[in-house]
Amino acid sequence: CIEHYKKVAVMPEVGFTPDGDFPVIYAEKGLIPYKYSCKKSQNILEICGGDRVNVVCDKASVKLKELTEKTIEIAKTHGGKIFDNTLIFEGRTAHGSTPENGDNAIKKMLAFLVEIGEFDKDFYQNLFEDKLGFSTVKDQTGVLTFSPNVIKIDNDKIVF
Repeated sequence: CIEHYKKVAVMPEVGFTPDGDFPVIYAEKGLIPYKYSCKKSQNILEICGGDRVNVVCDKASVKLKELTEKTIEIAKTHGGKIFDNTLIFEGRTAHGSTPENGDNAIKKMLAFLVEIGEFDKDFYQNLFEDKLGFSTVKDQTGVLTFSPNVIKIDNDKIVF
């Protein structure tokens, strides 16, 4: 179609392509890639998950210093699988603006770590149970979206 258009019309010097729905988009949610961190348990050797802040994490992993049969069984109840002494949790990706359409693997992994006493329950609730009240913040674009999509270790801290 573009080749035909160039033959019968003059190409514009600038253009605008909206990524929303018809008839018009007048506002779009912004993005704040905020870092949130907490102290790391001594038993956690490695932890990682997520590639981008605006995409729900579909794979997260944790390597523990001590891994017992009981720990493995608890991990399985949260969907965890073991590979080479590392626990892997899988979810389903979605755009960060609609995290409810995904299944956050970090959430599964941290729920497991809370259950075995290696992660703070209050911190988990801040991240995934709206303990901070983000769902009450609303404007013309809708309710504030809070989606922890990346996790890693930085020295003695777990960073989101």
